[in-house]
Amino acid sequence: MLVIQLSKKMQELTAIKIASEFNKYSSQKMFHLTLVNVRNVQLYVKRLFVPTNFNVRQLRSTSYQTEEKNIFLRIASGNLDVNISNEFSAEMEETVKKKPPSKTSIQMIFTGFHEHNSDVSPVFKDLLPL
Repeated sequence: MLVIQLSKKMQELTAIKIASEFNKYSSQKMFHLTLVNVRNVQLYVKRLFVPTNFNVRQLRSTSYQTEEKNIFLRIASGNLDVNISNEFSAEMEETVKKKPPSKTSIQMIFTGFHEHNSDVSPVFKDLLPL
């Protein structure tokens, strides 16, 4: 018996042009944002509600309520150039036992306004802030 089914659909990455008026540097100029990509993701869940007080013999004979829900998310990925002083680099290397990267990436998961305000299933509640 299938209790939960989860699937996803993902679009290809779409490069986003970073507007020239946008500050692409962190406050201490350690990080420089060089590229931003966004991808739309749809998660689909179908789940079976099984009562907490059921008998194993009733498992196949009882019809249960099901729920089918979607949630639409966006994932933004950014590439960063890392520019740190030699002193800070040596300190990092001593602490973590390897050299800091010259490039790294960041990601952020978010929803659009309409998706955030729509009826969200409890199965997805931990994916969204209150």
